[in-house]
Amino acid sequence: MPKVRVQQFHETDDEFHELGGLQVIDLTEAELAALQDHDGEITWLESRRGYFGLADEEYAKE
Repeated sequence: MPKVRVQQFHETDDEFHELGGLQVIDLTEAELAALQDHDGEITWLESRRGYFGLADEEYAKE
């Protein structure tokens, strides 16, 4: 699973708010594809029960 830098969000009153700082997490190929398919927009990931967006196009360096 690739390590990817993401930002997590929560939704209130049709607005998105950041939850904490940037995170480096292991994503499955399906999760990564879902985020990339939305061109960096905030995306619901069912498997993680939350909204996420890619922080940048680069994979995190270990």
